[in-house]
Amino acid sequence: MNKEEKYYLKTSEISLAATLICYGFSLDHLDPTESNRLLFVFKRNGNGDLDILIQAFWADTLTVSPKKYFYILKELKARVFAERRIYSE
Repeated sequence: MNKEEKYYLKTSEISLAATLICYGFSLDHLDPTESNRLLFVFKRNGNGDLDILIQAFWADTLTVSPKKYFYILKELKARVFAERRIYSE
């Protein structure tokens, strides 16, 4: 694990990003890649909660409010669209 991975999680999975936000983690920023994609970047809290939540996400053992998830997903999509417009100009 490099220094950046120790302090930040980067993912291109919008569904994982929305779930993390539903569980109270804050999106730190969006990071553009060379392949015209954006990564969702979350700051690690140092106690391992983020990694445990990610494992539960992939194991399909989490429960989230459908309304909350939908609204967060909608906000993330809007933010991605806005960021792509900025980088394409």
